[in-house]
Amino acid sequence: MRSRLTWLVVIGVAGVAFAAILDVVDGDRTETDPIPTMRSARPVEAPIAVAFRKAGVSGVLYITLPSGPGCDYRANALPSLELVGSGFLQRCRVAVSPDGRHVAEVATCPDNRASLVRNLQNPEVADAFRGCSAAWKPDGTFTYVVRGRIVRANVECLGAVGCVRVVIPRSAVARGVQRLGAGLGLASVAQIEWLTASRLAVVVRINRERESIVLFEQRRPLQTLDLSLPPHSHLEVVADREEIHVGGRGLGGFVTFNFNGGLVDGDRIPFGDAAAIAYSPDGRWLALARPGNVCIHPSGEPDFPVGCIEGDAQDLAWR
Repeated sequence: MRSRLTWLVVIGVAGVAFAAILDVVDGDRTETDPIPTMRSARPVEAPIAVAFRKAGVSGVLYITLPSGPGCDYRANALPSLELVGSGFLQRCRVAVSPDGRHVAEVATCPDNRASLVRNLQNPEVADAFRGCSAAWKPDGTFTYVVRGRIVRANVECLGAVGCVRVVIPRSAVARGVQRLGAGLGLASVAQIEWLTASRLAVVVRINRERESIVLFEQRRPLQTLDLSLPPHSHLEVVADREEIHVGGRGLGGFVTFNFNGGLVDGDRIPFGDAAAIAYSPDGRWLALARPGNVCIHPSGEPDFPVGCIEGDAQDLAWR
């Protein structure tokens, strides 16, 4: 009996010691603490994000998608595609500031309705301007068209007296139109795009029958581009370092010119159903908006996309 009692005591002491060890190992965990599992590990990266990361795609891609009477804009950080900004705009064409802080609606001229400029860091705040064809100069100056004049304004003071200054007067624009051989009373500015701090591409609608482009240096008409497109073509004019890409959906693709107006390539971006294009800040990548998706390609190789994002994008910008 004494031997059996001794063994029971030993077993009891060992049990108490084992329980104490378990308590130490378990630490401060409570009944409400989750038990670590594979599901609580870092989320698995989406295949498209993996492809973009491996290729070295970076920056923020701005996309507009149809939504009711206007468009939603979405700012996606690459390569992760994390949504870093979004909101609603009355129009689907946009101009994004060089620093990526503001997005402005681009109305086709003539248009006297108010347009909006949103601060992406504070999307609830929107400043309004009455004009059309908003565009940013490379130095961040905000410009647009008012009654045939090209003006500049400080975004922070839009609507205030003295905020707007004329960049190119109506008379200078008229001289540029004359180079196209059009009657002054039947021509109007449809769109503008800054190529450098002083050089500007102006899309002119002539006699309601065709559209063409005049390049300006400061206030002086410099050159006309060799093209004549149907009216209301919804031209997409994109400046990429030292080239201008002109085209749009239904226009047979984009044509490439240099900043002096000389033709460089008529078939580099051959897709006639492309609504918009945007080049990455480093020039290595091209985002191409076609029906149903936005694909990112190596520059100069539109047939070999790295990956595609779903959505029928109407406009693009890349910062």
